[in-house]
Amino acid sequence: LYQGQAIFKRLKKHADERTQELCESMRIDDKQITKVVNLVRFILDKRQGLLKDQKIDQIIVCSIASILSINRSRNFSLGEIFEHYNRLLYSLNISKSIFYQGGREIDLIDYYNHVFLNQVEEIISN
Repeated sequence: LYQGQAIFKRLKKHADERTQELCESMRIDDKQITKVVNLVRFILDKRQGLLKDQKIDQIIVCSIASILSINRSRNFSLGEIFEHYNRLLYSLNISKSIFYQGGREIDLIDYYNHVFLNQVEEIISN
C-alpha cells in the first residue's frame, strides 16, 4: 500500500512538472497553467479510467487543449500542442494515435472529442 501511494505521489509530481514545462514552452499565462494543472490533478484523482492505455503526456496535451478552448485565451490545435510537446526534452515522441478499449487504435482528435471531453466536461464547464 505504501509503495502504491509513493508511486502515485511521484506520478502527480511528474505530471505537475511536465504540465508546467509544456505550458511555459507554449507561453501560456500562469492563470491558465493553474487551470490545466488542476484538471490533470482532477483526472489523476477522480478519472483514473482515462489513464488506461494512455500515457500521462497524452492526458496533459488533451488537458491543455480543453482549457485553452473553453477559456478562448490562445488558440492552439491539438496538433500544434502535440508539436510543442515533441520539442520538449525527454518527450516520448508519442504518436497521435491512442490505443483505447481492447487495443483498438483511435486518433487523438477522436479520443479527445469522444472520450476525454465526456469524462472532464463537468469540471471544465465549472
